[in-house]
Amino acid sequence: MAGIMDALRGNVQGAPRLVFTYSIPESIPNPFKSVGLVELKASEQILMSRMIAADASPEEQMSALVKACIYEIDGVKANKASAEFEIMWENVHPKVRGLLRKTVAQLHVPEAKEDEDFFLSRCVRTE
Repeated sequence: MAGIMDALRGNVQGAPRLVFTYSIPESIPNPFKSVGLVELKASEQILMSRMIAADASPEEQMSALVKACIYEIDGVKANKASAEFEIMWENVHPKVRGLLRKTVAQLHVPEAKEDEDFFLSRCVRTE
């Protein structure tokens, strides 16, 4: 049972984490040229929902999720606990923020085939 619970918590040793790297369009002035994002694990999503203030605006909520998904900047692992990270975040171009919001949403929404498979798996029974 411990193995299943570890897997549910996202604590599987050696489980690879996919990093999705995107290049920032050259037409947008920005403090970095590329960003690597990760899908949040279930435990990370729950932690983020607890950390975000109940009265936070949708923009603040999404910014917190985007920042949680940032894994690396220009190929260097991001130190999200540093003041430098916060300063960098404050200087991100608004268009890049928009691109990052769209990308994070895309990473966490099922693909059409996943939707289809899920809904086709429906089973109805009486009890």
